[in-house]
Amino acid sequence: MGRRHHPDSMIAYLRNHLNVRIGAAGPGELRRRETMSLVTSPTARGGGARRPALPQLQAAASTFALLSSPVRLHLVWLAANAPRDVGTLAREVGVTVASASQHLTKLRLAGVVTTRSVGRNHIYTVEDPHILTLVGQIFDHISPDGTLAPDPAPR
Repeated sequence: MGRRHHPDSMIAYLRNHLNVRIGAAGPGELRRRETMSLVTSPTARGGGARRPALPQLQAAASTFALLSSPVRLHLVWLAANAPRDVGTLAREVGVTVASASQHLTKLRLAGVVTTRSVGRNHIYTVEDPHILTLVGQIFDHISPDGTLAPDPAPR
């Protein structure tokens, strides 16, 4: 099973590799689960949700920045739907293995994808339920032609 990254290691990665300035966050101060609950909470639209802390906002913005690359987002979507090795991912996305590997390394260091070794191959997958929800929601929200999907019918 792949190694899960603590949010503090994600902050270190973002600081070192993406030149993102993130405020000092001690262990446990950055909680992705709480950040996601602000979005999915029924009270989020009604104003009853807690305001996100600055480190949460910065880490969330960095995660969105990481996923803003169509190639990375495609890699995450594929890995979220079935475990795949880097060669398969590269072929399905239409990039070289070297390019896919570089993108996957960034995603792995940020804790978006996980990896496990099977023989000489690294198998990539998405295990974090928050990432799975985020990726599923964005593609439910955007139609295949790139326009916004219609809202679901009220119940």
